[in-house]
Amino acid sequence: MTAPAIERPRAALRRWAGLAAAAIVWVALYQTNLPFWTWLLGDVIGLDLHSQVGDSVLFFVYDTTKILLLLAGIIFVITVLRSFMSVERTRALLGGRREGVGNAAAAGLGVVTPFCSAARCQPSSGSSPRVSRSGSR
Repeated sequence: MTAPAIERPRAALRRWAGLAAAAIVWVALYQTNLPFWTWLLGDVIGLDLHSQVGDSVLFFVYDTTKILLLLAGIIFVITVLRSFMSVERTRALLGGRREGVGNAAAAGLGVVTPFCSAARCQPSSGSSPRVSRSGSR
């Protein structure tokens, strides 16, 4: 085997190991969210977590952290899924279908991986006006 042929599987293994490590860190952060805030607010700061103020503060910081972690996790998973789909592959999947079937397939792809972000829609739609370097249309 040549050196480049050996390097490709190693690079892929490193990439997947990095993804697995990131997923493990995310799960660990998500699992320790409530115990961390309970410890910090109750034990370190000394806030009474059974009072209305203490419970409200705990609810706010716990849920804010949870929502941010969930948002980061969803964005991470969608980004990984989008890395497997190119614009050409999407066009090949949707091309040549009847309008109803094509719309249902496009909606299904949009649910799994939201292709209508600014980075994906403009190059593929063709309906956006082209702007020259001078700024005129």
